[in-house]
Amino acid sequence: MTVSKEKNKKTWMVDISNGLDNISGKRKRYRKKGFLSKQEAEKYEADFRVFELTKVRSNNKIDIAYLFSLMEQEDKISGKKVSYVITQRNNFYRYFEAYFSKADMKKLDYKDVINFREFLLTSPNRLGGKLSINTVNKQMILFKKILEVAVRRGIIASNPCKLVKKLPTPKKVMSYYTAEEFKEFLKLFTEEEYSYKLFFKLLFFTGMRLGEALALTWKDIDFIQGYIMVSKSIYYYKNEPYMGTPKNATSIRKIYIHQALIDELKEWREKQTFLLGKYEKDFEGIQIYQDSADSLTKYNIDNMKRNVDKRRGRGLKKIRIHDFRHSHASYLINNNIEPMKLSKRLGHASITTTLDTYSHLYPDTQRSVASIFDDFE
Repeated sequence: MTVSKEKNKKTWMVDISNGLDNISGKRKRYRKKGFLSKQEAEKYEADFRVFELTKVRSNNKIDIAYLFSLMEQEDKISGKKVSYVITQRNNFYRYFEAYFSKADMKKLDYKDVINFREFLLTSPNRLGGKLSINTVNKQMILFKKILEVAVRRGIIASNPCKLVKKLPTPKKVMSYYTAEEFKEFLKLFTEEEYSYKLFFKLLFFTGMRLGEALALTWKDIDFIQGYIMVSKSIYYYKNEPYMGTPKNATSIRKIYIHQALIDELKEWREKQTFLLGKYEKDFEGIQIYQDSADSLTKYNIDNMKRNVDKRRGRGLKKIRIHDFRHSHASYLINNNIEPMKLSKRLGHASITTTLDTYSHLYPDTQRSVASIFDDFE
């Protein structure tokens, strides 16, 4: 018996046999003693077979947490970024853990996969609506990845997710502020809310992602050369912030800023030094928006954005925080910035991403292309 009670003791032991050694011909055995309960010993045996032997007995139930932990092990070995791991983990706990809490993943079939996708399609998002098709597709990609680990480990023979096609994603209408609309948005802040106003100015004038902007300190600003160095980003897991690298290698970049913004940042830095003199000594290392002992967080920004949105008049539309990045891109496109320059400024992985996202904002050049041949005859 693999799990048994130790002779003349109250503890349990695990004795696993794994066939014969190829060289010596002797039986391979793995033993461990001292478990306080049979349940603890059985769990160890199941874990050992999955993690060490990658061999599962037919009566061993495999839950999704095992498979997810295996997948995270592989991600760690391959050097996946902290932000990637955190996003993946958040999605697992939000969508997968409870749904599959009683499931035996060895018995999963195509119908189970489809049922899970239907569950996602009817699940609420954080704002009370339904999950977007794009979000559902992303979770199905994660599901496929989890089950691929099980296939590689010999836990299941095939991956039923491979039979499920990606749902078609409807084209979204991009929302952004024009220059005039952004000026109206800035008027909604009170004098006491200047640090938040400065934050949104940085988003609009640089096109930084939220996490990149939250990670900025004075060390990242070169006032002489006139640029911001983006080399890190803040991510959140279980409401706790973690510092990591930006989204991809090309996201590590210099963003040059205009003189008026440089002057405003210099003026704010002097005021910040006065405000925080009794709290801080290393002003180079503090977040540039701070006006108290605590730095701004994603949750502070979200709350302030909601409050400011309530002050909007009917003529000013509501946009998401990420849409300030789109507003930056739109403004530059309207001022004839080339796609390659825009791609580098935004930190896109490739110009393909830039064109896929913003090509509809560029003016139609087909008519001018045709006119090139007017003088041919």
